Amino acid sequence: MYYVLVVPSTLLGSGWPSFSATQRQGELYRLLRLTLECVEIYLLGRKAMSKIVLLWCFFVIGSSVLNASSCPEDGGERPAVVRNYLTAMQEHRFEDAFDFVTESMTDRKSREDWASLQRLFYQGGGVVIYSIDERVAHLSRGELTCDETAIVPNVLKSKDNYNNQGLTEFELYAIVKRKEKWLVDSQETLFDQGDVDIWFPGEVMPDFLDKK
Repeated sequence: MYYVLVVPSTLLGSGWPSFSATQRQGELYRLLRLTLECVEIYLLGRKAMSKIVLLWCFFVIGSSVLNASSCPEDGGERPAVVRNYLTAMQEHRFEDAFDFVTESMTDRKSREDWASLQRLFYQGGGVVIYSIDERVAHLSRGELTCDETAIVPNVLKSKDNYNNQGLTEFELYAIVKRKEKWLVDSQETLFDQGDVDIWFPGEVMPDFLDKK
């Protein structure tokens, strides 16, 4: 019993990915629920099976912490919204890009005002997107299904006036479902190799991006 109850405390260690307070609370809730289910299985199980049950629980909980869980196959509908959004931005079709994002991404600006700001930023900053590599959608942090929200990892290669040698960025796009349509709700760039290992297994970020 002692070993089961000590599992949640390990989530507070230095190995925990760089989540916000709200995201961390959601993840803790999900893992605590898994832990309680393990306790219930342990108490109801036979003593001869107790060690096997505990090992299985540790494996499930550990996998949940160290790996992002993929969403069920949806025909690519979730990743498609990220590609459509970024392709429109890549081609400077900012008015079209507006259709793929929520008000959180546009700061509640009108289509015309938001597109004008993006055009000014891209042209003034010399932003050029070379490639978009969106990956399979994953469960949002703290969520148990992908029905209404999901996270789409993406590797973006680009350059601008400050990085004319080119830049490879590992991004997470939070998407939400509104009126049966998926929209991009926020974007996060990863700066730690530990986070990249979770969302982009096998990928290595450029040294100058790893701030820690």
